[in-house]
Amino acid sequence: MPISKPVTDARRRRAGAAFRAGRWIALAALLPALILLGCGPRTEPGTSTAAAPTGGTATPRPTAEATRLVIVSPHNEFIRQEFERGFQRWYAERRTDAPAVEFEWQDRGGTYQMVEAIAGAYQALDDKDDGMGVDLVWGGGIEAMEQLKAAGATTAAALPQPVLDSLPAEIAGVRLYDPDGHWYGAVLSSFGIIYNKEVLRTLGVAAPATWSDLSNPALFGHIVLADPSKSGSARVAFEVILQKHGWADGWALLMEIAGNTREFTDSASNVPSEVAQGSAAAGMSIDFYAFSQIESTGAEVLGYVSPVNATALTPDPICMLRGGPNPAAAEAFMEFVLTKPGQSLWLLKPGAPGGPAEHGLWRMPILPAAYEHPADQRLIDFNPYASETTFNLDMDLSTRRSPLLGPLFMAAFLRNSELLRQAWRKVMTLPADAPLRRQFNAVPFSEEEALDLARRYQASPREASQLEIDWQRRFRARYEQVLNAE
Repeated sequence: MPISKPVTDARRRRAGAAFRAGRWIALAALLPALILLGCGPRTEPGTSTAAAPTGGTATPRPTAEATRLVIVSPHNEFIRQEFERGFQRWYAERRTDAPAVEFEWQDRGGTYQMVEAIAGAYQALDDKDDGMGVDLVWGGGIEAMEQLKAAGATTAAALPQPVLDSLPAEIAGVRLYDPDGHWYGAVLSSFGIIYNKEVLRTLGVAAPATWSDLSNPALFGHIVLADPSKSGSARVAFEVILQKHGWADGWALLMEIAGNTREFTDSASNVPSEVAQGSAAAGMSIDFYAFSQIESTGAEVLGYVSPVNATALTPDPICMLRGGPNPAAAEAFMEFVLTKPGQSLWLLKPGAPGGPAEHGLWRMPILPAAYEHPADQRLIDFNPYASETTFNLDMDLSTRRSPLLGPLFMAAFLRNSELLRQAWRKVMTLPADAPLRRQFNAVPFSEEEALDLARRYQASPREASQLEIDWQRRFRARYEQVLNAE
């Protein structure tokens, strides 16, 4: 695979400055001015450097003999530390004549902010072979990777054929890598419910087992969720409910769960900590966020469940950005991440042969061979490739209506949050078929109309803004009608 021509220092500085300009909302206004100013690279709040393998100090700046690998990733510091440490060992054994690799990790917030900023930076480049001084993006779902690919930000990685041959094409109907090689699933995620056993005992509520359990009126004000307009994982969990229960019934269930919700956090990683602190009884969570929190807080306090045949297995991918400064090192890191030495870090206990040195990562590898490790060395005994599932997430459907769901959830749940809770409190004890409860739960439009609105929303920023205003008004009017009903 041909490698894009190296970027000039000036262009790299300009692209780097554009990327560092801030959140995507201000990107369109600030980017042209920053490019003209030719601002040099700098470190700002939100740009993190991984801790050194031996402790919490920052990774030293690269020396003249080292290659710097720049990775944008929402992954936590434990994942960064263990993969950096493991890669250094693996790379030194195989590339004895290559310069050392030093890492620069950059955290750019939630999935959607990260994608919008990177896509915007590439669209502003005047040379289509140029880059923005970043080698890899690691983390985010399929939708995020497809958006980066569509924006021309990614490039195909030239990975060894044995590595490609070892990767499954799909799981539970969800594809695990891009057929053009622009992204590869690095690890699997599933979705479920984390709950606080002590809070539930106080409330007299049994541990949840299904998504519907989160709509229990006894949990009013005791649920915490991530904002689905900012969190990709929260949106996937909502999509699972819509597909499992159907558009109309799934929407009604989401309305009731949202009515019970005390808080929508900015990040999915905050949900388990809120539950652990007792601020909420339960919340939707990615599996490994929950497992890590349970390990830290204690299984006597917290529990986690994936609703049977009502969750999804989705890949958390890695991709190479076009025009990155060090494509050889980037491809080497991708190879490590996708082969057994890297994949074993996800599920092995700290100190186990081939496992992480200090921190358990509690995640499901994407490589089937990684599950061959002895059970007593693994943190996770579940093997997704050896289990049966009756629910396959339709990722094509999810991708097509995804542009709509974030702003629609924002209008229905967050912009009108207090009215939503008041209206739900009024109807939550009524029979499910009571007219007033059905009015509260009614889907705003058909599934076919939703797909058409998603296309229109994405095609026209002006119409998108008007739709958001209209949806916010419609839901406010609905909640007021419920509250004013006799």
